[in-house]
Amino acid sequence: MCFKKDPTPQDPISEAAKPYLTGKKPFLNLDFTNYRDREIALYCLKRNTALLQQLDKEQASHVSLLSSWIDKDFSNYIHIYNFKLSTPALLERYLYLKFRATKSYDTDLSLMHSLKGKMMLCYRYTTKKGETISYFDNSLGVPTPLLVTADLRLKMINPDAFITALDYHITILDLPLAFDKIHAVINKSIRDSLLRFIMDNHLTYYQLPQFYSELNAAVADNLNVALKTYGLEVVDLNILDISISNNTQELFEKQYFAISEARRVKEYEYAMEETALNLYEKKAEIHNKFPEFPVTLTEAEKDFALNRYLNRNGIDTSLSAEIRKKHLESPDEVRHEGTLTKGKTTKPPILQPSNFKKVYFIALVIMLLVSISICFGSVAGGLIAIGITALIFGIIAVAKYPAFLKTENQDDNSAYLRQLEDYGREAEDGDDVGGDAE
Repeated sequence: MCFKKDPTPQDPISEAAKPYLTGKKPFLNLDFTNYRDREIALYCLKRNTALLQQLDKEQASHVSLLSSWIDKDFSNYIHIYNFKLSTPALLERYLYLKFRATKSYDTDLSLMHSLKGKMMLCYRYTTKKGETISYFDNSLGVPTPLLVTADLRLKMINPDAFITALDYHITILDLPLAFDKIHAVINKSIRDSLLRFIMDNHLTYYQLPQFYSELNAAVADNLNVALKTYGLEVVDLNILDISISNNTQELFEKQYFAISEARRVKEYEYAMEETALNLYEKKAEIHNKFPEFPVTLTEAEKDFALNRYLNRNGIDTSLSAEIRKKHLESPDEVRHEGTLTKGKTTKPPILQPSNFKKVYFIALVIMLLVSISICFGSVAGGLIAIGITALIFGIIAVAKYPAFLKTENQDDNSAYLRQLEDYGREAEDGDDVGGDAE
């Protein structure tokens, strides 16, 4: 039985690797710094991972070969890890390649290398829903939820500490698992640093933008302490914005203007009191020079004293008719609406006597005359007009029956006369008091 030779030419690398795979040549005879020998060695490792046990992680050329093998496929690191050949550099290389392979995890996160080849995590931190940083603004007296946006660059300085802190097995660790935990650490550190900075410096929300530089340094220091356990270091941190929600913004504006208004009112009251005090001091100075004159309040002092009293009691100071007796009333004073006059009462208004019966009968006579005149043109129309007139005035008479029993509005007139007598007696009493005083 004859076999045909395979017409496909053999790959030179695969042909050269056969002696090393079959053991005819020692695997370590290859020069791993030589490009062709390195390719042969990578070909052999792919087909026989048992060759890893001949390598030594203390030799730079062997570690370089293993790094190239991870570059071929980052999952090869699992074999390196199982043969205990892992180094921090190989682990970092594996994490970088595996994280880069994660597609569309977070558009605000990117991976790159530093100038010295260290893995860098570049992250746009934004406060997420449920992570708001809340504090009580002492100046405005309202609870304040803050939303923070910041740019961070984190450098991996200890990959082994990173794996240990995350506490995930190397085979299941991926970018979502790793960075969700890192985000939680960042959020807690920023929140604690921001609240401590606000409280220590007694800041209100509107003062924060003035202290972004100092706040950056405080947050970076606190974050470095928190991330040291994860083998990460803050290379750069820049707080871009600290904001509040729209609803809180409206509340802030209302509260701010209310406080400003109250402060202006207080300043006005202090100014009034200071002016009144100056007037009192001036008057005392005059009295010291001329002690024979009695001490009396000037009109300006009266106005200041009265306005200060009204302001403190929330009463209108315009001294207009808006000041009601319920605002200014005492047992020994009688004040009428719109006045501050003490003692005398005003003359009661003149009560007009009632002319109801006169008006009623005059209107009735006029309507009867009109109805009779209609009869000359149409008897039926006149009778209808007389009937309607009788009906309307009859209803009015029944409704106003008590008014027909009074004679010449005696009740109204008697009441008016009593008011006039009371007014006359009060006027006489006032004259007696004035005479005694003289």
